[in-house]
Amino acid sequence: IASNGINQSLRILPCTGGGAHKYGRAFNEMAGIELEKYDEIECTILGLHLLLTTLSDEVYTFEVVDFNSLAASRVKIIQTDVNEDVYPYLLVSIGSGVSVLYVKGP
Repeated sequence: IASNGINQSLRILPCTGGGAHKYGRAFNEMAGIELEKYDEIECTILGLHLLLTTLSDEVYTFEVVDFNSLAASRVKIIQTDVNEDVYPYLLVSIGSGVSVLYVKGP
């Protein structure tokens, strides 16, 4: 990156995940960019909080339905209301592993 003159003003790059720790030194040596490491789960919770409280049509929840029903659509999608209290909720993160978190508040 640095040898090709790409974004010379970038010196610190915020990032999360294991790669930030694993490749931080190499990134600095090869590109001259310091990786500023943040906790992945905390960032996911804060990002989801932002979406849930400001962009009501970007996040959906699924209503409990009767799966024995013969209805064509068994899952009803409902939009969140930005004025509602969004807590508590379950946050499921699927990546190289699976995390299920019960989030009580911001």
